[in-house]
Amino acid sequence: MTIAIRLFGMLSLDDGERLLGPRDFGGVKPKQLLELLLCSPGEPVSKDRLAEGLWGERLPRNVEATLETYVSVLRRSLGDRGRELVVTEPRAYRLAADLVELDVLEFDSLLERAAGAAGTAAARALLDEALALAGRGEILADEPYADWVASLRRHYGGKVLSALVAAAQAALSLADAGAALAHADAALARDRFHEPAHRARILALYTLGRQHDALDAFMACRRLLDEELGLEPMPETRALQKAILAQTDPARLVAAPVPPPAPTQPEVLVGRRHELNELERAARAGLAGPGALLVVEGEPAIGKSTLLDALASRLEDVRVGRARCTAAENSLPYVPLLSAVRAAVGDDELAIDEEAPRLATLEALATMLRDHAPLALVLDDVDRSDDATIAALSYLRRRCADLPVVILAAGRLNDLEPTVRLRLEALTRDELEDDALYEQTGGHPQLVRAVLDDDPGRAEALAETLLARCRDCGPFAYRILLTASILDSPFAPEDLADVLDVDPLALVEQLEELCDLRLLAADGDRFRFRYPLLREALRRSLTPARRRLLHARIPSTVPVRLAG
Repeated sequence: MTIAIRLFGMLSLDDGERLLGPRDFGGVKPKQLLELLLCSPGEPVSKDRLAEGLWGERLPRNVEATLETYVSVLRRSLGDRGRELVVTEPRAYRLAADLVELDVLEFDSLLERAAGAAGTAAARALLDEALALAGRGEILADEPYADWVASLRRHYGGKVLSALVAAAQAALSLADAGAALAHADAALARDRFHEPAHRARILALYTLGRQHDALDAFMACRRLLDEELGLEPMPETRALQKAILAQTDPARLVAAPVPPPAPTQPEVLVGRRHELNELERAARAGLAGPGALLVVEGEPAIGKSTLLDALASRLEDVRVGRARCTAAENSLPYVPLLSAVRAAVGDDELAIDEEAPRLATLEALATMLRDHAPLALVLDDVDRSDDATIAALSYLRRRCADLPVVILAAGRLNDLEPTVRLRLEALTRDELEDDALYEQTGGHPQLVRAVLDDDPGRAEALAETLLARCRDCGPFAYRILLTASILDSPFAPEDLADVLDVDPLALVEQLEELCDLRLLAADGDRFRFRYPLLREALRRSLTPARRRLLHARIPSTVPVRLAG
């Protein structure tokens, strides 16, 4: 029998016979030990990491003995299956994930199933079920100040926020504007600056026939952003206000939100001359008759959108429509595609009944493309689009194969075979024509732009993005990256294996996976961080306690970076 464990709200464990709460695990430290293991279910959690979480810099005299005592206390509190649940690993402990049912994993599953049932009553029911789980409270609410739970709490806080917005949009699509308003209000209670929630609230009010209240809600959003953040609302939010002022039918706004206007000052492209020329040749060939699907792939923030914007600006003789795919809107079929077409041909000209059967909608869209070709449609973050949009792209490619219509997509698009698939890598030393700039940035376009513009804020934002990618790789991979950040670069895998006390061959396999994820790079028989910024960000994230423990582990023969 599996054991049900709830992380939303106060920690609880139900083994079918007993219901244990935060006070039932033999003390605060054994309970915290269990929670540290629950933050990485099924993954070995090193004794160093456990010690840091339990004591920070105030370590007991004998860390290992004290830790073993708390493990014994925890196992006894868990009953007969305690030793099965808390597994001893080499210099680590692991929670047996196959023996437990975690509410956070059930929450994830419900969201995935809701995305798969996009636009249906089933999707709404799944979202409501997920939100009921999250309604118990913040992750591990019994540890409100623990640093080690902050990352998991932020992760699920963001997911709950997105789920509330998705639930609002699902309710709107099913003509339940009252429920949509309640979900939007709940989202704003969690994050009052979250513009998708503001848009859902504004649209819900408008759908309820409260146009004046909807416009007041827009002005309140605008004042909040201006007074507290010094920002203007996003183009999508301003476009929604204009649609309401024009008294656009609410049903049309629910089915396909108003696209934002094209940016007036696209970001300057750094390098990429070869890639831009290749894409322009392919686009021009497609616009000459047979059409084309051009896909630009690459790691986040590598410049995919900027490259497509530069390409679109070269197609001055063609009507161009842009749309961004978002996870929050993937419960609404065809939204990105319809938004791009609307932006290209004009909202007044697009007369498609989106409530019609799927084939009829696709045929109407094909007719619209045929009537207005040549066209170029730019779809950003296409890997976030819903299945219906991908299916529509496939259908339209076949149905409109003879039309001068070019689709420019940024992101992974594995289900379709494009005319051109281009993967962006970091800029080369030759492209930058500046050795010092290359060494400083690793060729990452965002870092290059940050240095050229003297914009530390851009570099810090990218560092946070890269750190989040590191954490998403899993606890063991994150531990590898943290430890490698204090070694000289490039580092030898056997040196890192000595510090981590792991099998060198298994470590090399993990290092190669991190290379595939574009976080590390091979350097002969050694490895280095792909971007110096990432290494520095990891080093800065080390607490003094962890840094001291790691340095104590490093043999004198291993080169170490001592600065910082």
